[in-house]
Amino acid sequence: MWPAVAVILVGVVTVILIKFLLPQDKTAPAAGNVLAATDQRYGLPNGTPTDPKDFAALVSKLQQLAESGDTGAMIRLGLMHKDGVGVLQDFGRAATWIQKAADRGHSEAMLELGRLYRDGVGFEADAVLAYVWFNRAAAALNMDAVREREDLASEMTPEQLRSAQELSAKT
Repeated sequence: MWPAVAVILVGVVTVILIKFLLPQDKTAPAAGNVLAATDQRYGLPNGTPTDPKDFAALVSKLQQLAESGDTGAMIRLGLMHKDGVGVLQDFGRAATWIQKAADRGHSEAMLELGRLYRDGVGFEADAVLAYVWFNRAAAALNMDAVREREDLASEMTPEQLRSAQELSAKT
């Protein structure tokens, strides 16, 4: 129990330090608003299109961008497939696109990948791998990931936590 308490305390201190000591970029989109950021960046329709032809064009453009390596488009496609909005719900495709973006260092994708592993969506549920991805996203200053990581850590055994922290450092 004490290792988990220590991890939580370290996490809380880290959140406080990051929140108050690091400069904040006021022009950047709010954390977690990856869809709006992608829309603005590529001139895509803001919000969810209501015309199926507009949505098909959006999906086509995102597909092209994602295939060319754009992580913002990858995470957007992954979330669309996860939620089944504008495309058929497909957890396998969602996991594939989100994993690709996370592997390229996209902090929102790392957070979402942690959630997929935690919830067993597109993958077998795995608390250790969920923690790994939350931990990596937190290291990339994603504050939602800090909270998710600490919540998950409180439910893990000391062995799971040790294994997750060791795996987090591996690339």
